[in-house]
Parts: sequence; C-alpha cells; structure tokens
Amino acid sequence: MAFWRSQIATWCWVLFLAIPVVCLGPVQSRAATSDLEARRQQLFSQILLRPNNLDASFEYAAISTQLGDFEGAIATLERMLIFAPGLPRVQLELGVLYFRLGSYQTAASYFNGAISGKDVPEEVKTKVSLYLDAIGERQDGTKLTASVYSGVRWQSNANFGPGSRNITLNDLPFVLDNDSTEQKDYNVFAAANFHLQIDLANQGDRLEADLLVYGAHYNAQTQLDTELAEFTFGPSFNLRRIDIDNTYLGIYGIANGIFLDDTYHFGTVGLGMKIASNPSVRTKLNLKLEYREKRFNNTATRTTAKLRDGFEARGLASMSYRLTENLTIDALIRGTYEKVDADFFSHNEYGGSVGLTYQFGAPFNVVDVPWAINVTGGYIRRDYDSPDPTIDETQSQWDKETWARATVSIGITSWLALMPQVEYRKVESNYEIRNFENRSALLGLLIRF
Repeated sequence: MAFWRSQIATWCWVLFLAIPVVCLGPVQSRAATSDLEARRQQLFSQILLRPNNLDASFEYAAISTQLGDFEGAIATLERMLIFAPGLPRVQLELGVLYFRLGSYQTAASYFNGAISGKDVPEEVKTKVSLYLDAIGERQDGTKLTASVYSGVRWQSNANFGPGSRNITLNDLPFVLDNDSTEQKDYNVFAAANFHLQIDLANQGDRLEADLLVYGAHYNAQTQLDTELAEFTFGPSFNLRRIDIDNTYLGIYGIANGIFLDDTYHFGTVGLGMKIASNPSVRTKLNLKLEYREKRFNNTATRTTAKLRDGFEARGLASMSYRLTENLTIDALIRGTYEKVDADFFSHNEYGGSVGLTYQFGAPFNVVDVPWAINVTGGYIRRDYDSPDPTIDETQSQWDKETWARATVSIGITSWLALMPQVEYRKVESNYEIRNFENRSALLGLLIRF
C-alpha cells in the first residue's frame, strides 16, 4: 500500500514541478527588469518627439512584450501601421501578440495580412503557417471531431508465443503443445475515436468527452478476438486565469469494458488528471496521471482471471515539437504500477518512445493533399513483485520490450488517407515462456470527420 501511494505522489510532483519550468520559462531578475523598464521610458520619450520613428517604436514594442505588457506593445505596433501600412514584419508581430492573448480571430487577420503582399520573406511565410495551424486547433467553441481507422493486419506471432516448444519450468524440462508456440495469423480491425468539446463560456473553460471503440477479429486465433470501449468525461480549466497561456488543466472520469472471444473479460473505473499545454507555437505538451480500479471475470477458458483484480496507477508525459514546417519530433515517457490480488501479476513498468514525422507533397502532384512518413522506436521495462510458482519459484519475472515501427500516410482527400505500416517487436524475459518476437504488417484506411 505504501509503495503505490509513493508512486502516485512521485508522479504528481514530477508533473507539477514540470509545469512552471515548461510553461512559464525563466524568470527575469529584478535588475534586468529595471534596466528594461528604464530603456522603455527612453524609447517612449523618443517616440513622443518623433511618432514616425519606426526603429524606436519596434524596439519599444519588443521590450513591452518582454515585460508582459502585450497591450502596450499592440498599441505601438498598430500605430506603426499608420505610418507604414502593410509591413509584413509588424503584422506578424501583431498576430503573435493577439495569439498570446487568445484573440485568435484578430491574430488570424494579421497573419493573413502579413503574407498577402508581394515579396514576403520565406521565414515570415513559414512562421505564419505554423501559427495559422495552431489557431485552427485552438479555436474555442463546441465541436465534435471523429476518426475511424480500419484495415487488415498480418502478424508472424499473433498469440505472442515463444519460438520453441522446449522450455524449463521450475528447473524441469517441459514441452509445449503446438498451439502454445508462436502462430502466424491475420485479423481485420477497426478503431474509432470521438471527441466532444463544449465551450462553457467561462474564461475559456470547457467540458470534454472522449469515446474510443476498438475491435479485432482473427482468422485462426479466435481466442484473441477483442472488443473494447472506453469513455472519459470531465471539465478542463483554462489556466490563463493564473497567467499561464495556452494551457488547460483537466479532471476526468474513466470507464471501460473489454471482451475477449465474445466473452466479457474485465472492466475499469477510475479518475484522471491531465495538463495540455502549448508553450510555443511549435510545441505541444501533455501530462497525465490516472488511477484505475480493475475487475476481471472468470470464464471457462480463463478460470483464474480474477487473480488480476486490483488497481493501476499510471503517469505519462508526451511532447511534440515542429523542428521545421515539414518535420516533427515526438517523445513520450511513461510509468505504471499495477497492484493485484496475485503478487506474481503485480508489477511496475517504465519506458518511452521517440518518433519523427516528415510531411511532404504527393509525388508527381497526383493529389493536392500532403503525405507523411513516421518512424518510431520504443522501450519498456517490467519488473514483477514476486515469483510465479508455476514457472519459477525462486525468481520474479522481468521483461524488456523493444519495438520499431514505420508508417506512411498517403493522403487521398482532406478527410481520407491510406496508411500502410510495418512493425518489429521483441520481448526478452528471464521466463523462457515469455520470450517472443513478432513482425507485423498492416494496410489501413483513415477517415476523419
């Protein structure tokens, strides 16, 4: 009991200590702030004498932004447009400032103005593109979005069985039957995500609901047929009220149910907390803490399933950063502790993944929709609390899981894409029966609404 409490407390501290570092950035010293304020007053005096002094006005606006006086910077830049209409750089900076204030429609009008003229610098076009994409994602309001991904997948080891029939159990040789070793198979699958966002008209707060449904049906390994549904629902609070821009704190309930081979397997209820932040136009940050109570169902083929009754506490942190307009890097770290009735099923795990996504135009201009290539690799380590007496009475199980995956998104229309994928996955364990490799290939179709 004490251990899992310490696990949850540790993740809470990690998440909350990360918020000010990532979202607020470095704190200026009082001396530096005083120097900036003195310089701003000098520039203000110059602007009063020569209102058309664009260099002084631009520097004044930049210092005002550093000091957090966005309204003062906006007033100065808008006055500059009176003396020099259409300056792309000034319109760009105005767009950025209105964006930081959350006035997305006004920001979009300035961004579009910044790229409407002739001979617009390429760096301005690139920056505007990033901000317009971000505005599209952050517009407040009530909206429903959905995606459906379905296709067919082949696996070299669909049941995750060991490669050899000859194993050792409690230092004694044992021969598995053929069905318990690795089995090739293919399945058809479908996964759908639905996201509902309801604007509460209260300082940007909103209600959010997510529904995930998934199903997979195998050709031969029908005991692996899976149906799953998970629902989360709760409020998200805009942290702009405490001067943290573009950041939401969400609290939500969790409920799910899973069927295996057309039989109810287990269900979960729980609570979660999440922080979604965009510290910059290029960066997305998500932090989550979740607690779930799990209850399993014994069946004729899974007579000991209820030994897994218990709870799970997990923490997750992910980041996405656009290195260029076309290249994005994604990283994720996670940790989980699961405490159940049978100690040899209780375990903790930690790991993460890193991926790169490159977006490009369709070859030969066959369609006016971008294509993308994603390459991702990851690692997970699991350590179990006590030995499994049916396998090894002296050693607790440990696993090391690694994988590499490549996916191509072939855009057909703005809402439809063909997505082939290949993956290699390997698990190494001190329990021979848990060692396996699996190669898979799938062809899927993604539909967005």
